[in-house]
Amino acid sequence: MTSISIAVIVCHYQQLEQLSQGLRSVACQLRIADQIVVVDDGSVPPPKQADLDKLCSTPVTLLLNQHNHGGPAIPRNQAIQACHCSHLAFLDADDILLPHTLEALESVWRSHPSAIAYGDQLCWGAGIKRPFLQHALQSPGDRLTGSRQLYDQLLMGGNRLFLSGSGGPTELFLSHPFDPHQRWEDYDLWLRLAQSGHYFQHTERIHTLYRLQHGSRSGSKRARHRGCQGIQNNHLQSRPQWRWPLWYWKQRFL
Repeated sequence: MTSISIAVIVCHYQQLEQLSQGLRSVACQLRIADQIVVVDDGSVPPPKQADLDKLCSTPVTLLLNQHNHGGPAIPRNQAIQACHCSHLAFLDADDILLPHTLEALESVWRSHPSAIAYGDQLCWGAGIKRPFLQHALQSPGDRLTGSRQLYDQLLMGGNRLFLSGSGGPTELFLSHPFDPHQRWEDYDLWLRLAQSGHYFQHTERIHTLYRLQHGSRSGSKRARHRGCQGIQNNHLQSRPQWRWPLWYWKQRFL
C-alpha cells in the first residue's frame, strides 16, 4: 500500500483572525496533517511563528514575503516548494476545513495516488442567515479530457472546482505550477491538467466552509466571465467570444 503523507498549504494576506480559525480547523482534522505550510504575502504586521505553533500540534512552516505579489499564484508556488510530503491540500486563510476533509482526500489517494481530489463547499458570511451548499463539478470518476468540455462546465456552466479543500500529489504541482499571469490561476491549472488527460476525482463530501466577502469574485457571475479572458486566450484561442444572452440585457434595461 502506498504511504500517504499530507501537507496543508495556507495562503494568507492581512487576515490574522481568519488565519487562526483556519489553522484551528486544520488542527481538528480526523486525519492529522503531517505538515502545515503558511505563506504570508507581505502582511503588516506579519504572522508570528510562535503564535502559529500554539494553534497546531503539527509542525508549521512559515514563509514570509516582504512585498505583496498582487495574487496568490507566486505564494502558492513558494509553499509547494517547501512541502516535503507526498500529497498536499490547499486552504485559503479565510476558509475552514471540515473535520473529515483530509480523511476524504486520503481515501481517494489510496486508490488513485495521482488524482486531483476535491469536494463540495458550504458558503457563509456576513448577512447570510444560513450557510448554503455549492456543489463542485460532478465527475463520473474518469478523465476530463478536452479543455473545451471542462471550460464549458467550470466557467460557462457555473460549476466549480474549489481550490480550498482540494489537492493532489506534490510532484504534480511542482511540475505544473500556478501561472501568476492568469487572473484565475486555479482554473487555468485545472484546464492545463485536463488537457494532459489527468485524473480528477470528486469525493462526494463537503470539504470547506467558504467565507463570502464583499467584492468576492466567486460571488459574481459577471466577474467570472470577465476574468476568463486570459484563460480563453491561453486554452481556447479558436473559441468564439462569449456574449451575454438577450434575456440578460432585457432584464437589465427594459
